[in-house]
Amino acid sequence: RRTRRGRRGPGAEPEAGRSRSGRTRAVTMATRPVRVLSFDLDDTIWHCAPVLSRAARKQHEYLREHFPEMIAHVPHEKAFSEYFSAAREEVGREQRGFDLTLTRKRAIERIARTAGVDPKLVVESAYQAFITERCRVADHIFEGVVARLKELRDAGFTLVSLTNGNCDLSHTPELHELFEHQLTAEGVGAAKPDPEPFYKVIELTKV
Repeated sequence: RRTRRGRRGPGAEPEAGRSRSGRTRAVTMATRPVRVLSFDLDDTIWHCAPVLSRAARKQHEYLREHFPEMIAHVPHEKAFSEYFSAAREEVGREQRGFDLTLTRKRAIERIARTAGVDPKLVVESAYQAFITERCRVADHIFEGVVARLKELRDAGFTLVSLTNGNCDLSHTPELHELFEHQLTAEGVGAAKPDPEPFYKVIELTKV
């Protein structure tokens, strides 16, 4: 039977999705019971802005205390964004634009070199000052979220967190215990909306 342009009729081949890695998967339209729910984290489970602001402030305080010569090049937290943007372009050219950890470390490295500081002395420790606070999200979880997630889990759904960020839920036990799998863009090797993270969910949950 003829179909309109852009619509699929009976007997048509399944549509296909192509991921960043080049993998192609058939997408069938058959209705199945929902068994798995994936959730973003930032601004879905918690309010992200105050978390990032506090983490950036902690990183800045660390540099001011331990590497004051670097502060001359980043006198305030917002000045760091210029170095971060440059690092992001660099990492993007390496096809690693999804890797926020690498991007931040490259930004810190750029500041260190500009200030004449050996990057080996500062990159990891400054990053740890940031990421430790980045993962402290408990005070900013939206009201009712934990209770609702528990209801979904207890109803038999498999919950998966799927984020483009780099927050580690193991630092927030009330969330960590609810998600069967916790995926980040860095771990998967691609960021949403690339389909690869979703394919990984399918692989892990066997749906």
